[in-house]
Amino acid sequence: MLRLVKLALVVLAVVLGVRVVGGRWADVSGHLGDLTFGWTTVAVVTSLVGQAVIALVWREVLADLGSPLPTLTGCRVFLLAQLGKYIPGSVFAVAAQMELAKRYEIPRQRSAAAGVVTLVLNIAVGGIVAICALPLLPDRLASPFLPALLLLPLAGLLHPKVFTSILNRALRAIKRPPLEQALTGRGIARASVWCVASWVLLGLHIWALCRDVGAGAPVLALGITGFAAAWLVGFVVVFAPAGFGPREGVLVAVLAGSLVGGSSSALVVAALSRLLLVLGDALLAILALGVGRSPERHLAQQRGLV
Repeated sequence: MLRLVKLALVVLAVVLGVRVVGGRWADVSGHLGDLTFGWTTVAVVTSLVGQAVIALVWREVLADLGSPLPTLTGCRVFLLAQLGKYIPGSVFAVAAQMELAKRYEIPRQRSAAAGVVTLVLNIAVGGIVAICALPLLPDRLASPFLPALLLLPLAGLLHPKVFTSILNRALRAIKRPPLEQALTGRGIARASVWCVASWVLLGLHIWALCRDVGAGAPVLALGITGFAAAWLVGFVVVFAPAGFGPREGVLVAVLAGSLVGGSSSALVVAALSRLLLVLGDALLAILALGVGRSPERHLAQQRGLV
């Protein structure tokens, strides 16, 4: 029965992902012939690698909490679980991580904590990366983001002792035991480096798409800042699967003034970005099935049976 429920959730996630692509296809299809091979290739590669790198963030956090997995095996678990984000709500990807990790004998509480820490790191580091790009933007584009500078002191919450204390208080509130192993500075630092790499790569795919449709101004910093801001808004709007709708709205608002075609070109960039990221999630999930160790092989190797 449990396997049927898991299969139904995966199918639902894929269907919702297909609907997301279908909803943007009309906006994209008429412009596909105008794209260039070079910039499109840059966008495809940076978006795909940027999404894959997020799996390394989760793996680093999980190892820091006491459950290290081989690199490819950790990527296998995380990338398969990512399909859960296409179900409305922000918890299904973490729930999928818990269930898949349990098959590798990782306690659900530990994998859930790793999922939550990964989300918080993505949000915090994404905000910091976006803020760091502000000095590179023209004044008229940077000024709407300046209030975000007031959030910088919140980065102190990422200190391992503070972060662990907050997690344990949350666990106590739901009557669960505290973490067996506290987060460390080294672990958070390693995960944060991968986080920065992911945000920069994902920003680069927006930059490449802007160059492809005709950028009327420098858009490198704007691509990084704009995508981070759009992702954060899409994440907060929990009823939208993977932020569909709100994310595109923010991207169009941020990019329109810097593209030759204005809002129409910005909509093409937003739609193409969504298309690439959805197809990227699907491709990475398929590839994940062929990499890393299966649960059976992993456990046998852990026990010295192979």
